[in-house]
Amino acid sequence: MFLPEFIAWVSSLCIVGIFLAAYAIPVTFHTVMTVVGSNSISNTLSLTPSGAGVNQAFNLGALHGITDSATAAAYSVAQQLVTTAWSLLFAIVLPVWVFGRSGGKELVTESYAEAKARAAEQKVAREARKAGKRA
Repeated sequence: MFLPEFIAWVSSLCIVGIFLAAYAIPVTFHTVMTVVGSNSISNTLSLTPSGAGVNQAFNLGALHGITDSATAAAYSVAQQLVTTAWSLLFAIVLPVWVFGRSGGKELVTESYAEAKARAAEQKVAREARKAGKRA
């Protein structure tokens, strides 16, 4: 379990470095770790989907003195948009690849039918409890 997690972590460091370099922000150990730490802290304080806004504010603070605010904001927004788009694409493609198009459709259909059946059971149970309290 350690090795795949370590590879994922190193890959995330490389992604940060690539984005920093794309915006001509110095790629040093300090800069990369500052941005990773900033993203980590901002993710614990996220009040919006994917931490939009919070991430940018923390990255602006983390990159203060390293680059100007406009470049830091552009970097932060671009990294978030690209990584979110990649995650969404991966989330769509992977189930289709694993289950196939018809298998994925079947899985969703079965799950939906199960959810409807459970909801109906819960509704009957709630009504029975209400009727028991009235009696």
